[in-house]
Amino acid sequence: MRVFMTGASGFVGGHVARAFIDRGDQILALSRVLRPNIFGITWAARPMSKPEDWAYALDECEWWSI
Repeated sequence: MRVFMTGASGFVGGHVARAFIDRGDQILALSRVLRPNIFGITWAARPMSKPEDWAYALDECEWWSI
């Protein structure tokens, strides 16, 4: 399964992301800054202060496209 999540750089979100990865899922995590792809998490960097930022973040990620 493909999972799009925010908060993966935090304590709880990081553990949730690792649980998905341990299960064999793919993670696309959103962050305000670009982070290294560790533990199998793919990061997309985008400031998320406005609603149009969310739409742009999803649109720019070809990985998310089915």
